[in-house]
Amino acid sequence: MLSKYNIVYKTVGGLDLCLDLHLPDNAENVAVVLWLHGPGGAMAGRRDDMPPHVRASVDKYRHALITADYRFAPQVGVPEIFEDVKACIKFIRSPTGLKINALNTSRLAVAGNSAGGYLALLAGLYVEPKPQCVLAMYPITDPFGTCFIDALCVPEGRARVDDASVHDILFSNAVVANSAPTSARSMLFHHSIDNSHHSLFPEHMGLYIGQDALHYEGNDYWRIAKSIEVNWLPPTFIWHGTGDTVVEVGQSDEVVGAMVGEETQFVYKRYPGRGHLFNMDRGIHMVPFYDFLGVHL
Repeated sequence: MLSKYNIVYKTVGGLDLCLDLHLPDNAENVAVVLWLHGPGGAMAGRRDDMPPHVRASVDKYRHALITADYRFAPQVGVPEIFEDVKACIKFIRSPTGLKINALNTSRLAVAGNSAGGYLALLAGLYVEPKPQCVLAMYPITDPFGTCFIDALCVPEGRARVDDASVHDILFSNAVVANSAPTSARSMLFHHSIDNSHHSLFPEHMGLYIGQDALHYEGNDYWRIAKSIEVNWLPPTFIWHGTGDTVVEVGQSDEVVGAMVGEETQFVYKRYPGRGHLFNMDRGIHMVPFYDFLGVHL
């Protein structure tokens, strides 16, 4: 596998947003999979944080893999984060962008897990021309869904994240696009859902206005299921564990229901009993995921 790191695709406010490119050996006219990292709720993470099967797929299935930075909430909101995703896709497709002859950038899939899956679905709705397909693992699909608005129990084995643990990051003006796994930033998403009866997740995502009611900008633009009728999705693959206590499976169920109504091509797999991040295990090979890519990419 040939890899190129730290390719700047956008600079905003003095911050370089970078991508990494991984190519199979002797690549020629290969399709491109853009992977958007997810663990962290769009508030933390790194572009090199991906399930083992994603890294292994480059040589196994012979496509190019691109992993990319995006700015983090709450210093910016999801509208700004999605602007980064759009800029990354434009850079990949531009003749003056990557300048890698081995790539066939007209064959582009956008994929991700959790918040990255949400960004992939947004790309499927709003990027033109649309990607050939979208693949989302246990995605956030509605920042105003009940699992983020209603109070949830803290999952067994994890202590509640208190305000003091994340105070300095919440009130920092420093915009970043990478964070270490041990950083306090990694606790922000859990803090938001631990306190979801205060609607902190929409607030952190830059979508919450007011104290007494849910007021959000952009009508239903940021709610995937409610936007499919007007904007439609390309062929879409979703896989979600029914035991997910971080992003409830109902988020994906709602999107799939909307896709049925609009006759979107899709594959939906509910993984009985499995929780969030189930595909981070080395023993998970995700064959249906790559079968879907093989058909649509």
